[in-house]
Amino acid sequence: VLIYQASPGDDSASPSLLGSWAANLYGSGARYQVDHMLTFEALQLPPEAADPARDAGGYMHICTRKFVDYEFPPKVTSIVGDAPPLRTHIANRPYAESATWMRASALAQQERGPLFDASTEPRGDWLQDLAPERAGLQPVFAAIREFPGHLEMLFASTPEASPEGSYSVWLYDVWQSQWRHVTVDEFVPVVRATDGELEPWGGGHGRTLWSLLLEKAFAKLCGSYEALRHAEPGPLLMALTGEVKSVGQWRQDTGWWSQNTFLMDPDPNLLAPKPVTPPERIQPGIHRRVQAIRALRLHVARVGGTWQQGPELFHTMRNLHRGNALILAYRDGGVDVVGERRPGYRDPSGSGLVFGLGYSV
Repeated sequence: VLIYQASPGDDSASPSLLGSWAANLYGSGARYQVDHMLTFEALQLPPEAADPARDAGGYMHICTRKFVDYEFPPKVTSIVGDAPPLRTHIANRPYAESATWMRASALAQQERGPLFDASTEPRGDWLQDLAPERAGLQPVFAAIREFPGHLEMLFASTPEASPEGSYSVWLYDVWQSQWRHVTVDEFVPVVRATDGELEPWGGGHGRTLWSLLLEKAFAKLCGSYEALRHAEPGPLLMALTGEVKSVGQWRQDTGWWSQNTFLMDPDPNLLAPKPVTPPERIQPGIHRRVQAIRALRLHVARVGGTWQQGPELFHTMRNLHRGNALILAYRDGGVDVVGERRPGYRDPSGSGLVFGLGYSV
């Protein structure tokens, strides 16, 4: 797959090369042979990544000023998937085509320095004035930020802002049962809010560079930003910590609480899809487009004999807290008739909590 920068106008010297082209075609009439096929793909790269000479006709190559991850490039297919799902527009969600790509360092206003310091710690203003459906992964990130040493370990290869815009993040692949080194560029999709400010397409304020990069690494692991939106807190914590068996969930049912465990179901429909290119045919240095789309979601099963009421549950939570456990409490807003998550809403009882958001305990 040869990738070139698309022309901003129709009168440019850039050719229309989309589609498949035969290479080394020889023969005549009905008798001919082709050595191989070439597929050309145009990218609408941001100005910081485009070829500086394209205005002078430099379209045959891309001399990037910033690192561009061609496995998960800055284009609409990285938002909705490749190929995109057959689905109508979802209410309260921006159109993927309306997103533009921006450098995460420019959005977070951090061009240099360490990714983690006192100014990047989560505070209450992370979710201030944000609609619950626009909070994104910020509640989960706030919980893992309670363990700063572990979070910094995930960015051990690139602990500071990179001038080239290349970052590597360690994430645990729950489907392959192994840690993966996920490399991403710093171009993230953004949309313009009603007040004119730019916000990350996935949600949140985008005030911290590390959270934008971590979200993009998750999106690459899931195959798209849209698949990441369907992820659940439990599997997300597994991917962040590598803890699979020790991650549990407590649910309330008619005044009682029961413990649930996550299942790695052997059902083929629940396993991660196989890559398009078999591992034995993958060559070093050849970029392969991310095509395996899979949300981080798992089945749960109730653990027998774990029913507890309020005082017993608080005793259990206290023991977990004393054991330095990571605790995330969240109110599920439920799903609609087509399986999409409902927009968040405030607790009618006046507790101050919001259904659809998570809270670090």
